Amino acid sequence: MRTLMLLLPLLAACTEPTWYPGLPTGVSASPADSGAVDTDTDADTDTDGGTDGGTDTDGGVDSGEPELPCSTDAGGDAVLTVDIQADLGVILWWRAQDCQEYSYGAVPPYVPRDQPTYIGHVWVLRDAIGAYVDHRTVTQASETWEVTE
Repeated sequence: MRTLMLLLPLLAACTEPTWYPGLPTGVSASPADSGAVDTDTDADTDTDGGTDGGTDTDGGVDSGEPELPCSTDAGGDAVLTVDIQADLGVILWWRAQDCQEYSYGAVPPYVPRDQPTYIGHVWVLRDAIGAYVDHRTVTQASETWEVTE
């Protein structure tokens, strides 16, 4: 009973997650609940292209990843099969129209995963510390994203 009394204030603080337009089918998340991360690479650009170690004028850190597109509302329902064919520990992220990324959890190697989505949506694979691995923009109603390294 004492434990329940201690947990009640915590339970009362919990709220229903907010649904955001444009999230893939069946997903209900808020940035705080989903681990949304602002990974907009524009703030990480070294003005000299990173070739001579020059000063980064915006205070960011060069991430070494390509400039990633944001999702668009280009089309209808789709299924993206994510197939990791390497000994990689990766996490699947959906990149929203505002370039915020929302975690969709780990994708184990050698176990293909069907992810409901929409044509025009952008998906990113990152390792456990958030480093970029790969990305894909969905262009067809059904496609497979095979990652081999």
